Amino acid sequence: MRVHFPELYEAHRLRDKEFLTRMAADYGLTYEEFEASNWDNEGNLEMSEVEIDNGVQMPPAEAEPAKPKRGRKPGSKNSAKKPSQAEQLEAALAFVSPVESDLQDFSQYVSLTAGTAVMYNGQMAAGHPIVEELTLSPHLEKLQAALKRCGKTLVITETEAGQLSIKGDKLRALVPCFEYTGQAVAGDTAMVTGDFNALKEAFKVCGTLASENGERVIEASLLLEPNVCTGTNGAAMLQYWHGIAGLPPGTVIPKAFAAAVAKCPLNITGIGGNWNGEFLTSVTFWFENGAWLKTQCYNDRWPSIDHILNVITAPVDVPAGLFEAIDAVEAFVDHAKTSAIHFADGMVMSHSEAITGAQYEVNGLPGGKRFNGKLIKQVSPWVKTLDLLSHNDRAFFFGGEAANPVRGVLMCMGPAS
Repeated sequence: MRVHFPELYEAHRLRDKEFLTRMAADYGLTYEEFEASNWDNEGNLEMSEVEIDNGVQMPPAEAEPAKPKRGRKPGSKNSAKKPSQAEQLEAALAFVSPVESDLQDFSQYVSLTAGTAVMYNGQMAAGHPIVEELTLSPHLEKLQAALKRCGKTLVITETEAGQLSIKGDKLRALVPCFEYTGQAVAGDTAMVTGDFNALKEAFKVCGTLASENGERVIEASLLLEPNVCTGTNGAAMLQYWHGIAGLPPGTVIPKAFAAAVAKCPLNITGIGGNWNGEFLTSVTFWFENGAWLKTQCYNDRWPSIDHILNVITAPVDVPAGLFEAIDAVEAFVDHAKTSAIHFADGMVMSHSEAITGAQYEVNGLPGGKRFNGKLIKQVSPWVKTLDLLSHNDRAFFFGGEAANPVRGVLMCMGPAS
């Protein structure tokens, strides 16, 4: 290998020791190494006769000018891609879509008016800001289908016939509209503002028991009060401590509304409502981007539940293996006749007698009660401690987290026979 070092060659040729030593050092070499070097008349050094430190980078024979690097400036951040017009409108429609139903003629149509998409089904309403300036109510599902297939371009116009024209890359669609003549629906003005996200988990937990098809109001709703939220199905009850003290008392919220709030990914920033002097007849939850969910509240009152939950109890840790035992024996329960499982001393049984079905040992389990096996499994995520002995016809349980504890009661199906 031959490398061109003209400066070092000239110093070597003239035997200028001081200059040679200084220049050699710049290239990681010593004066002695250069004394033993083999140079030609053009200033090329034969490297085979010189030891080279592997850590020294040899300069190229002809260095090319460095090309400027492309990319973002130091310290700058990549900005998020702005959603397209179609994507923004799709997001608004997805937000209001839980309100869609067949309860009313208009409840399958979304009102696009005054910069807001609004849906209403007679009980619940939802609103979300939009950029479009329109004044009509297109069919929700057909509009969603058109937006998904419009491609990269989107032109939205109102036709003289009262339809919504959607034009995309290739799609041309006319979305039918509903001529709504009723009063415009809007969210209640926020009475309190702050961080109310704890209510999402409260609704999720208590909604485990409530059902939209409940026969009684207390079974189809959640009771929202200062600091706590409660749900029941008539056979069990869950109460979640959300810790928000400034809420109005006695608000009876439909399960469908609570479920929609719990699923919403946006932060809750405000709560409004219509106060009749005793309780809220409607309530609105406001979210961080100006969207809102509103519902009519039930006028029917929940009965007092203090005598159910505010009692003396003596909970202990759940016996190890209890829920595993319930899973194991439940497959042997004759569900055509009953959903009961039996607690015997130190054992969970699928039947009242050990000669039938399955039994599973649980050390320390007190016997003498029957429970709905499916219901126990339903509340099991919030059962850390359990009181099976203080009351003959029920069991009390406690769980949750330190900041948001959960308590509940589970009614017996009768004594274990």
